[in-house]
Amino acid sequence: CALPSLELEAEYGKISNFSVFVDGITEKPENAPLENHNKYGATLSGYFNIYSGHANKIKIKTAEAKTELLRHLESETEDQLHLEVVEEYLNLQRAYKFKQLITKNITQNTENLRLIKKLYENGVVLKSDVLRAELQLSRQKTQLLTIKNNISVASQALNILMGNDDEIPLIPADSITLANTDNSNTYSAFVEQSTRQSPLNSIAEDQIKLSELKSDALKADKLPHIGLFAGYNYSY
Repeated sequence: CALPSLELEAEYGKISNFSVFVDGITEKPENAPLENHNKYGATLSGYFNIYSGHANKIKIKTAEAKTELLRHLESETEDQLHLEVVEEYLNLQRAYKFKQLITKNITQNTENLRLIKKLYENGVVLKSDVLRAELQLSRQKTQLLTIKNNISVASQALNILMGNDDEIPLIPADSITLANTDNSNTYSAFVEQSTRQSPLNSIAEDQIKLSELKSDALKADKLPHIGLFAGYNYSY
């Protein structure tokens, strides 16, 4: 703090009668009674710093750097949360696409199995052809069950990230598209932009700055301190 520091102390006590050794400490003392046994006291002191190796400025800069660090940490947390939401949304979207594809294949293979069984009854195909078709259909039904479980997990994770109830069903409203992607920038331009805007880069810079300020504070402690002080004491 660059402002002067002030201290105020107050005291109150009770004083008993004290003994006076008139004829020496080997003789019995005489009691000296007091008319007033109360004791009061107050002390006011102040100090104004003139020079302390810029310690106050370093403290102010350190507090500002910590505030910036907290702001960048908050921004990084928000970015991570947004990234997790996007990842879970894409997982959900992909699972629904796979579900549509597998459901369509199951419908087709169910019809194919029906035809193969008729051909087998007529002696056109072998029993192994029927078993192969049944195995393929069984695998696809197992895949469909796995995809449904993935949809449930992705929906639950997305609901948690968005603060909704776990059991709310979610269906993606749009499809994956890259139509609005700007491909005019080069790879180096994207790297420069991401580095400049990345909260992690700012966090690293803040940590370096705090380390430098800590080093400056240690150096300031070794320098002489110059200041003005004053005090006043009242005792009764």
